[in-house]
Amino acid sequence: MLPQLAQRVALRTIHATFTRCAAFAPSIFVTRLRVPTRTFLSSSLPRLAPASRKSTKKGRKAVGAKPKKTAKATKKVVKAKSRSKKPQKLRRVLKEDLPPKHPPVACILHFQDYVKSHPVSSLEDARLRLKEAYGVWASMDAAAHQPWIDRSKALLAEYPRRLAEWYRKTDEETVKAVEKRFKARGRILTKDPDRERRPAPAFLRFWSDYRKTLSVSGREVLTYTTEAAAKWRSLSDEEKAPYFDSYRQALAAYHAKRGKAPKTASD
Repeated sequence: MLPQLAQRVALRTIHATFTRCAAFAPSIFVTRLRVPTRTFLSSSLPRLAPASRKSTKKGRKAVGAKPKKTAKATKKVVKAKSRSKKPQKLRRVLKEDLPPKHPPVACILHFQDYVKSHPVSSLEDARLRLKEAYGVWASMDAAAHQPWIDRSKALLAEYPRRLAEWYRKTDEETVKAVEKRFKARGRILTKDPDRERRPAPAFLRFWSDYRKTLSVSGREVLTYTTEAAAKWRSLSDEEKAPYFDSYRQALAAYHAKRGKAPKTASD
C-alpha cells in the first residue's frame, strides 16, 4: 500500500512542477533571445503627420460668376499732335471809326443833365447821383417829363440819317471789323437804314391794306393779326392776284438792282 501511495504523490508533485515551469518557460526564452541594441538618440524620433490626399472632386461653380479674363497688353498708338487754331486777332478799331450811338431815352437824358449840375468824383458818387436823379424823376409829373421826352424823340428821328451817313463814309473792311468787335462783346451792329430791302410778300401787302380799315392804332393793331390771316385764307385766287402781281414786280426790281436773277415767287 505504501509504495503505491508514494508513487501517486510523486507523480502529482512532478506534474505540478512541470506545469509551473511550462508557464515561465516562454518569458525566459524570450528574455534570453533578445539582442540588445545601442542607440545614440536621447529622444524619440518625431512623428510626421500623414500627407493629406488632394481631393479630385470638382466643386460647384458659383452661379453667375465668370472667369476673369486677363487683359492683353495693347500697344499705345501715339497720335500726331494737332495744331490748335489760334484765335484770329480782331482789327483795331479807333473811336472815330465807331458808328453813332443810339439816342438815350428821356430818363437817361434827365440823368445826364442832373450829373452836370451835381458832378461826381468816384464810382460811389455816381451810384449816389443815380439814386438821387431817379428819385427826382419819379417825383416829377408828366408835364415836367415832356422836355426830355421831346429831346429823345428828336434824337431818335435824326439817328437813321446819321447812321446812313456813317455807312456811306466808312469802308467795307472797317464796317466788318466793327461788326466783329460788337459780336465779340455781345452787341449787334444796326443795319444800314438806306440799304435795299427785300420787298414784302403778298400777305404783308394785304395786311398793310387791312390795317387801314381798323379803327385802332399802335400795338392794339397786332391783336387783329389772327383775324387778318383768317380773312386772307378766305379770299379767292382772283382776289389774291393783285397782291401777288405787285410782289412779283417789286421782287424783279429788287433783284435787278442787286444784279441777280429773280426767283419764282410763292406765298
